[in-house]
Amino acid sequence: KNNGALVPRFDIKTMVQSLARILTNETMDSKWSRARHFRRRPDVPFGAYVHDLLHALRLPPKTVSVVIPNYNYAHFLPERIKTILDQTYPIRELIILDDASTDNSLQVIEELLEVAGGIAVRVVANTTNSGSVSRQWLRGVEAAGCDYLSVITPSFITPSTEELYDHFSAAAESVKLPTLLYGNPARTNNPLPTHLVAALARDHANIKGIKDSTGDLQQFAAYIRECPDDFWVIMGRDSLVLASLQYGGVGAICATGNVVPELLVRLYDCFVAGDVQEALRLQRLINPLREAFNLGSFPAMIKHAVRLMGRPGGILRRPLKWLSDEDEVKLVPLLRNLGCQI
Repeated sequence: KNNGALVPRFDIKTMVQSLARILTNETMDSKWSRARHFRRRPDVPFGAYVHDLLHALRLPPKTVSVVIPNYNYAHFLPERIKTILDQTYPIRELIILDDASTDNSLQVIEELLEVAGGIAVRVVANTTNSGSVSRQWLRGVEAAGCDYLSVITPSFITPSTEELYDHFSAAAESVKLPTLLYGNPARTNNPLPTHLVAALARDHANIKGIKDSTGDLQQFAAYIRECPDDFWVIMGRDSLVLASLQYGGVGAICATGNVVPELLVRLYDCFVAGDVQEALRLQRLINPLREAFNLGSFPAMIKHAVRLMGRPGGILRRPLKWLSDEDEVKLVPLLRNLGCQI
């Protein structure tokens, strides 16, 4: 509505006339005014042009940037890139990071660029080896234009506090992006002590906050108390969103937001508006879904719920499996109670 014209299918003449009328009408909505002055450069792939045009119209599509770190994998590059080009969802750009390979990787990459079609391709080649796959990944994330970087504690190993400080410092110093620490000791068995988080916040200007998934409100409050006033402390436990806001948290990152995002947004809005009773009602409504994470192996329940609702949730990677019929029977009434259409 108010964004174009409806024309008969395959009626090229009417389509051209309508486009001409839209692009010359000075009274059209401002976003069409921006589009009138948007021209495709000959060196920009058509897919990238369409993407940027939609952004100019303030109708941004969901975009995918694919990052490929490479070091001496010339033999495997053709198959790696083929699997990416064969994806059904459109890819906006392909970013290849070569870490000073000593084989013929760069030559193979140049040859493969010819079959990339309308996908924008960027090759970032180091002259000396970085010595760190993680650093290459961070460079790829930054090159893709991400807004924030989230860095979790290592898993399997149990680094000292000093080693954890070095881990997060190296990540923050590798990029200019605002960086969020991520503490989830239930998954990694490595907690983030308050004094460590406070030191990282003090020493690195681009470490802006932490997602705290401990589920420990005392720890959450300690982060708020000991860290700078502008340091974001974000709740990562879905069942404690309201409590975290009352403690002074700035928001939450919730897995249940993949299923009922509107309820979580409403909870936050109610709290900000001072309607704590409604926020509490919504928190209690959401909690049974969080408690259902033990159906199957996480995140199987989330993906299963999304699939039941008819939304694309992607595959489950092995060894995870979809919920059993018995678990699905338990999940369905929870979703319906939340107003989900199944």
